[in-house]
Order: sequence, then structure tokens, then C-alpha cells
Amino acid sequence: MAKISKTNPKKHSLRVASWVYEVINPLLEIIPIELSFLHNGSTTFRLYNKKLEFIRSLESYLSSSARHIYRDFLYANADATKQLSFHDELVHTLEMAAQESFTSLSNNPGFIDKVKCYLNEYLSAKQPYPDGAYQDEQFPLLVAEHVINRVVSIPEHFTDSKFWDQYGMEFLKFYIGHKFDRLNKACKDLLNYDEALMNWLQKKSQHLCETYDIPAAPIHNYNV
Repeated sequence: MAKISKTNPKKHSLRVASWVYEVINPLLEIIPIELSFLHNGSTTFRLYNKKLEFIRSLESYLSSSARHIYRDFLYANADATKQLSFHDELVHTLEMAAQESFTSLSNNPGFIDKVKCYLNEYLSAKQPYPDGAYQDEQFPLLVAEHVINRVVSIPEHFTDSKFWDQYGMEFLKFYIGHKFDRLNKACKDLLNYDEALMNWLQKKSQHLCETYDIPAAPIHNYNV
């Protein structure tokens, strides 16, 4: 079997085209979604699995077949390995900071008492229970999740929307202290890096397209 050159693909290389079409282009579409959450201070942390829902490692965003191409892209491009792996390190740091902040907040007696106090006040006004999925002792965990994600408002179709409109700003006052400082820094670090990574990916795509004479995106009935 002929050995594929690691460093010198030929003009119109299908291998190089796959890097652009299956890796770079999808990431250029996905990273702005990360940025939209980060600009709002949201980690997309979820209490049920203690993970970030919409901020993940770059490889996990890609299709199963594209993940093989992603690994080949890293293998053949040392600069890509450095750029993309650092993103994933920052995501891990953010996730750890979110987990630590959530644990700290959900074990804070003052926070738990505040949630129960406002919940009783809300229910005494004949309002329906604000979230059927998290009853009684679990409800403060949902409130803690909202604080971790710095939720300002909740869409009306969610059952805790009115409750959060009424009390959310009081709960957000608990976003304070050393662990939350670390969380805020991790969020900003990833935001700044994502913006730089977008610029790098765009330049990398342009370089590959010009060097190997391939279109910037697949063209119907055109073979590179």
C-alpha cells in the first residue's frame, strides 16, 4: 500500500479537501455557538450529569466519520494540534470550575434557605410548583444550575419562568467568591481563545485552499 505523504500532499488533494470540508468548515459554524453562550456568561452546565451541554471538545462536535479526518488533520498539521488541543484544555478547565462552583453553592446553607424561603412565598401566592421535574429537596439544585449559568431570564414555556422573573436576581447575588471568580475567569479565557481560534481557522482554510488549489467548500458535480 502506498504511504500517504504527511507533509506534502499534491495539488487538488482529496485528503486536504477533507480537512477543510469535514473539520475546518464545521468548526467555523460551531464555535460561534460557543461564543454566543460565553458572551452571556453561560457555561451550559447541567446538574443531571455535571457536564457542559453545548460547550465541548472540538472532536465531539463532528460526525463519526469526520472524527477520523480530524485526527488525520492533527497528525499532519502540528500547528493544528497546538491550536485545537488548547481549546479542549480550556473547556476542561471551565467544566471543572463549573462543577466546583455548583458543589459549593448547592452545599451553602444560606443559599438553600433562601431558595426554600422564596419557594414557600411563591407557592403561598397560589402559584403552581415552578418545576415539576425537580421537586422538594432537588429544586435548589435547579436554582444553583441557573446561577452557575448566570441566567437572567427564562423563556415563558418553562415552568420556572415566572419564579425566576420574580426571584432570579436575588439568587444571582450568590455568584460571588473565590470559586466563582475562577469560573468567571475560565469563561472569559475560553471566550477570548475561541475568538482567536476562529481567526486561525479562517487563515488555515485560506492557506490550504490556495496552496492545494481546492474550493473553500464542496461544489456539486466538481471533483477536486
